[in-house]
Amino acid sequence: MTSGNEVFGLRSRQTIERVWRGARRATWRATLQALGASTFCLAIFMALSSTLSCTPSPGASSGTVASAAGETSSSTPVVERQFEIVARYPHDPTAYTQGLLWWQGLVYESRGTYGGSGLSKFDLVSGSVIKSIDLPDDIFGEGLARVGETLIQLTWKQGAAYVYDIESLTRVSEFSYPGEGWGLTGGEDVLILSNGTPFLSFRDPQTFEERRLLRVNRNGLPQDGLNELELVDGVLYANVYMTDEIVGIDPESGEVIESIDLTGLLTDEERLRAEVLNGIAYVAERDTFLVTGKYWPALFEIRLL
Repeated sequence: MTSGNEVFGLRSRQTIERVWRGARRATWRATLQALGASTFCLAIFMALSSTLSCTPSPGASSGTVASAAGETSSSTPVVERQFEIVARYPHDPTAYTQGLLWWQGLVYESRGTYGGSGLSKFDLVSGSVIKSIDLPDDIFGEGLARVGETLIQLTWKQGAAYVYDIESLTRVSEFSYPGEGWGLTGGEDVLILSNGTPFLSFRDPQTFEERRLLRVNRNGLPQDGLNELELVDGVLYANVYMTDEIVGIDPESGEVIESIDLTGLLTDEERLRAEVLNGIAYVAERDTFLVTGKYWPALFEIRLL
């Protein structure tokens, strides 16, 4: 059974997305300024979804925290990256995309919502599903990462990370962690977990134990809303929740060093039925990225310029 609080949190989270979807990033920021202060908007997010916070999530490790809240962070210039669309591919418009990755010619996707969560792998060009599994109705799927021949899928509020055989998608083990899970990336050496706050948790891929906690800053201020993640050549890319922006983060310093504005990928008509941008997968053999969103009818292959 799904509790009343969980249903309220989900509906609130989706309501916010519907209200804000399709808004250009500049308009979004101007609107927040007009409201008076970013803290007011943050308070609304916290009250409705209990996901955004400027402090580590409950139960987070008290170990090393880079760029601790009491420190003054210097401002690092943010490079505005341009992109070109390489191709557009079909995407399941019923999929509430939470995690995306590319491995050996196939796309792997984690889906969210209560009653609609699952994990699938499909052909990029045709969109044909090769294998798909569903999660129990009371489980809300989140981020996805590959470690060797296994996949690790986060859950939103269940505190469980499921481990699957990458070929059969059979669940083989499970990790536990405190707080919420949003995005996940990494590999053999490290996993990086987001929870919608400015804090990123670096974890051991074999035990899922936290190694360190990193605060992400942008122009000297905490960067909220970090969602889906993808680590590429020493840069950590993250969807910024409620926007059409992807930021590039230095995983050592926590500074935002790049920004990619993906406004305009969908048509105005498609935007009416779609929700927020979410999902980043790097295609190493072509040096391109696959991006999509929640309930998007298309998946785009882009190249950063």
